[in-house]
Order: sequence, then structure tokens, then C-alpha cells
Amino acid sequence: MASRSRDVTRADVQATILHGIRGYDGKLLANDLKCLDALEEYSVTIQDGRCRAGLSLGRNGFELIRHSSSLGDFFDHLALKTQYADEMKSFIGGLTGADKVIIIDCVIRGSPELMAEKPDNRVYEYAFKAHSDGDGETFLRMSDLADHEVTSRYRNGRYAVYTVWRPLAPVEQKPLALCDGSTVARDDLVAAYYAGYDELADKHPDLDYPPPSTYFHMAYSPKQEWYYFPDMTPQEVLVFKQWDSEPGAVLCVPHSAFEDPNSRPDAAPRTAVEARAVVFFAD
Repeated sequence: MASRSRDVTRADVQATILHGIRGYDGKLLANDLKCLDALEEYSVTIQDGRCRAGLSLGRNGFELIRHSSSLGDFFDHLALKTQYADEMKSFIGGLTGADKVIIIDCVIRGSPELMAEKPDNRVYEYAFKAHSDGDGETFLRMSDLADHEVTSRYRNGRYAVYTVWRPLAPVEQKPLALCDGSTVARDDLVAAYYAGYDELADKHPDLDYPPPSTYFHMAYSPKQEWYYFPDMTPQEVLVFKQWDSEPGAVLCVPHSAFEDPNSRPDAAPRTAVEARAVVFFAD
């Protein structure tokens, strides 16, 4: 199915995104994955990033990059954890100049129908809320589980965390929106609790579901600027920052799926693969 045509000059959209409630005490129930009582709706303008020159990892905390993968079947879980993880390790290392790269996660996001169709794969639903996936300690714990020796050696120096987001088919609906990290204040981040996937982890111990941890909802501010990239293809990736220990650097890029008002009623469901990497820099 061909992707929808768009205005190549500009495709800014207005959409509703759930945000964290500023000042919320963060005492969320462990089994309440959606945490809806801690969220409120805001209508925001999401700008077409393809029409904005100069967006970059260093300045904004995210960047659209042309990159293809040699992996043929992203639902081959072993190949995803090995072949694709190795590709992402090399890609992120070259992009950031990091001394060491640890891939802590590779997962698929897709529709509820895909989740039902692929019960033996880790397929996560879309996340319709402004959030960042964790803080420094959360990611260091994940890094330590993946490679204790490297994490122990480098954890007291500078480190950063990145996500590489790749669609597995042209994106026709529910694209990913990214909040410009340079427009996010530290007090916009509201601590939340991620309960993990204990029930699924018990059923599928080989799929390495992550443990419970703390992450962040983002409270609304009119200073925040949102972007997306219409009609992404599998030959493109969005790289965005989840955390950075360097003072003065962009800390993180809150993100969210959203309902694109320009999507056709018969648009194909969006499917994407996410790889998360903790990178360490030499002193």
C-alpha cells in the first residue's frame, strides 16, 4: 500500500498528547501501567521536522538519519538480540564517538492485533503519553545487568543513553513525536513508576522483559516544542537521547505516539523496532 501524499512544503499538525501532572506525588500503583490518574491532556502543535533545518543530537537531542539494516526478520528474537544489536552497537559508536557501547534492549512496538498475532515475541503497544524512559541510575542498572565489567569501569565518567527508532514499514498512522530537549526544563520531568511485565516475563522468561523501574512523565509547558517526521521508511532512523550525565548537555527527549489527523481511515498499522544503548566516554 502506498503511503499517503503530503504537503512537501510543511505538514505541521495539531494533536492531543497526555502529559504528566506537575507536582504529582508519583505514588503510582505497581499494577497501573497506564497511570491515567497521573496524566492530563493538552493539545500541542507538532512541527514537521523535515522542514526544519539544523535539528541535531547535540542541539536538540534527536536527529533523523538515513540508515538501513541487513536484518531480514525482525521477529526472529535471537537475531534481534544479536545481529541487530551488533549493528546498532556499531552505528551508535560511530555516531557518538563513545569509547564503549552497551545495547540494553531491542523491542518491537505495534498494534494490539500484532501483539495477539505474535505472542512469542516482545511486542509492546504504542505509548500515547509524553515520557522519558528512565533516569541515569535506571539505565546504569540495566547496563550493569548487560555488561557488569564495562559498566563498573566507566560508570563514574560521562555516559549517555540513546534510543534508535526504526519503522519496519512506511509509517501511515500513529507516528512518533519528539519534544525538543533544549526546550525541556528539569522540573518538567515528573517521576513515575514502571511496574514491569511480571506476568509476561513469567510466561516468556527467554524474552528478557525489563524489571520494574522509575521513569518520567513530562508536565506541560508552553515553552516546549514538538516535532515529527512524516512518512518515515525503514531506511530511516530517529536517534534520540534518553539521558546524559554531562552538565549543560540536553538531558533527555520526552516522546509520545500521537494520532495523526492526516492519516487515511484505511492506513496500515505502524510497526517499529527500538534499540536502546548506554554509551560511555573515555575520561
